[in-house]
Amino acid sequence: ARALVSNLWIASVRSATEGNPVNHANTQPFIDAEFLFDHNGLIDQFHSQVRPRLVAELDPRYLPSIRGNTESEYLFAALRQLLEEDPDLPMEAALVELMKRIEQWVNGCRSLLTIVVSDGERIYAVRHALGDEPPTLYYTVDDEVFPNAQLVASERLTDSAFWQAVPEHHILILDPEEPPELLSL
Repeated sequence: ARALVSNLWIASVRSATEGNPVNHANTQPFIDAEFLFDHNGLIDQFHSQVRPRLVAELDPRYLPSIRGNTESEYLFAALRQLLEEDPDLPMEAALVELMKRIEQWVNGCRSLLTIVVSDGERIYAVRHALGDEPPTLYYTVDDEVFPNAQLVASERLTDSAFWQAVPEHHILILDPEEPPELLSL
């Protein structure tokens, strides 16, 4: 890792959702030609109740790109579809719409929805949940251990007081040329 250089990183440490095998196909972040996508969370009853509703609204051309069996990859396909249907839709608006659709698909099932998406320049991080508390999510742009960096993580990476919690039901936007922005869902 010390030899790798990039202006933007998304890393994920995977612990398996019960019932989903740990294998390469289920390993995040997921990628397409434009975006990186990572989901920390779960959707209860996904395979038995939620996936059929989601797939019913998903354009069939997205199905071959889903190689694993986690809810995360299906959510990424739904997000890509939203962005393709309206090429002028800003990512933050697409994420708001995705959260609305998820609420319909899950129909009361507990859903932990911490999602991080990047277009290679910006990072969009959602902290949201339905029927439970959302997983923690923190960000900093001032930590001395990471000079000139903007970070978002599920846990504070240092003891620095510069780490701030992303409020529940919000989207954080990190842009290297702008201060952090928080938008309510």
